[in-house]
Amino acid sequence: MLEVLARQRKRTLTSNFRAFFISTVKQCTASFVTLEQGAGLAVFSICPGSCARFVAQFNRMLISSMAIPIQLSTAVLVGLLLCGGCGARQTDGPEAIDVTPESTGELNTKTSDVKVVLDPVKQQHIWDAEHTSFELENRFATRFVDAWKARDAAQLQTLFATSFTGSTLVLDQPQTRSHSVLSETVWSEDDNASQAATGPQLASHLVAWFDKFQEIQQPKLRVLSIDRATNSPDAWQARLLLTAYGEGKSGEQIKLQSEHDVTCCFQEDQELEKEAVITRWKITQILECISQQTLMEETTEKLGLAELELVDNWSLIDGVPEDYRYQMAVEDYDHDGWLDIALSCFDGKFFLLKFVEGQRFQDVAASLGIRTTADPRTYVAGWIDYDNDGFSDLLLGNRLYHNEAGKRFVDVTAASGLRFHRQSMGCQIADYDCDGYLDLYVQYQRGFESLHQGEQQWVGDNQSGAENQLWHNEGNGRFRLVSASQGYSGGRRHTLGACWFFFDQDHYPDLYLANDFGNNVLLRNRGDGTFEDLSEASGTSDFATSMAVAAGDLNNDGQSDLYVANMYSKMGRRIIAHVSEEDYPAGIFQQIQGSCAGNRLYSNRAAGAYRESSDEAGVNAVGWAYAPAMADLDSDGWLDLYATTGFISFDRHKPDG
Repeated sequence: MLEVLARQRKRTLTSNFRAFFISTVKQCTASFVTLEQGAGLAVFSICPGSCARFVAQFNRMLISSMAIPIQLSTAVLVGLLLCGGCGARQTDGPEAIDVTPESTGELNTKTSDVKVVLDPVKQQHIWDAEHTSFELENRFATRFVDAWKARDAAQLQTLFATSFTGSTLVLDQPQTRSHSVLSETVWSEDDNASQAATGPQLASHLVAWFDKFQEIQQPKLRVLSIDRATNSPDAWQARLLLTAYGEGKSGEQIKLQSEHDVTCCFQEDQELEKEAVITRWKITQILECISQQTLMEETTEKLGLAELELVDNWSLIDGVPEDYRYQMAVEDYDHDGWLDIALSCFDGKFFLLKFVEGQRFQDVAASLGIRTTADPRTYVAGWIDYDNDGFSDLLLGNRLYHNEAGKRFVDVTAASGLRFHRQSMGCQIADYDCDGYLDLYVQYQRGFESLHQGEQQWVGDNQSGAENQLWHNEGNGRFRLVSASQGYSGGRRHTLGACWFFFDQDHYPDLYLANDFGNNVLLRNRGDGTFEDLSEASGTSDFATSMAVAAGDLNNDGQSDLYVANMYSKMGRRIIAHVSEEDYPAGIFQQIQGSCAGNRLYSNRAAGAYRESSDEAGVNAVGWAYAPAMADLDSDGWLDLYATTGFISFDRHKPDG
């Protein structure tokens, strides 16, 4: 749970804080009512007036840790994120903290060298803004969404003050595009004129958006940005995101998303629940997506996967929830025409799930000679035909199994020479030297020693993780660990994801490393067994707290594109909008921005340079993203993107691993 609540700071908090948090959360679980993803963290939003003991203790511990080393200067923002919305509007702000830097230094100076914190006045402003955002997203949003979903224009009108001014878009200049069963229409203030609207007119206009819906699901209102209005101390200007999903009258799937510039005025939070607090509402953009059919079907239970005895963080009785529990790899190991799944678990359990005639998955690990239990934290999963016999061999846990023509598996780990450290974050297979034998790249996050205790830097951190490993297939059943001097490791940046791809079309696969801490790395394979770092030259070296990467030719131009999974946070972007480069030593602000930058799409251009195009392509704001994939899902000849998201589960009825 600690990692869930404060991922950006998970290596900065002491074991005493961990123990306090776990014990206190157990006492307060019943009072947690919403979950909000923030700037690199998930925030538990607490009912006003409830869990007073938790809030008081948590705030005291958090505020006392704000004056921290420069590498952790964003903890001020994190503290505001965690505490925003708890307590009274004006009285529970952060205590003033000394903001004078003790010294200056390089980015990688030791954590004891430099300390800096945010200006107290700016802290208070951010605190107030985030508290107001919290109240808008809870008190006001509940009231608005209930009326909107009920298509109750009269109830919506009660939100608007007597001095209300509104405007809607004239929907005569839509920007439309369609592909296969999908169509997308956008109306924006850039292409469409605005027209004035009274409160009743605006309410009727918003309700009319649901005319196409038979069933409305998940209507939400979120705050994208917020600041004080200049004409009144009680007025706030906010940009709101309004979304809804549902089914149309002919069975089509509909997504509705819109942005609004809003001014609200109130003195007490309770006014948001019953008073007319909106003085201005301007619709700035509307996006309507329609799919004529459901694109995918949930089949977990139907195929027997729900029956697996896997650890679920929701149902833990004792112990601390873990954040990375599973690795999996897919292959038709017995050539029966159906893809099978190898599953490796953090707690030392292993599964080989055979897809029996395309009907159900059945665990056949034990019957085929595969160990089903082992020491925890050794959980690699991958398929590699290391001996070129046409049957993919299995990497599972810290073992290599030879595939005996799909009939059984034989443990050849000792003979292979492979040795895995604990807590590998995955493995990537390719013939990197083009000698005809598949090689193995293993990425690591934490160091091989015991987990770090106490304060650890994360800004500019390229030393506290473990070095990745490259194992060369010698062609005789053995693997050799290649020396890190060959340049393949990419530093010790806590690599969560990696992929082989073709950067320069020279037939030697290149590497991209998606790092949790430190900049991401692109390594060009020189073809002589060595690699050169082209991260900066290629334009792919964002600091974005990355979790994974997928590569493929998305636009069919013959060049490999990269899609990197990062953290996106509406809350984080709200807060960062109130700070600037001047608030931090050189280089720090850009990395703070990167911590909630959203996913990145790098399109390969001529001369080895990439162009970042995630916003343009509409694939940036995914959420707390993990494990993207590229696949031609509709067999139209174009690769599609599948982007998974969610560091935690919001629903106790759905598993959280």
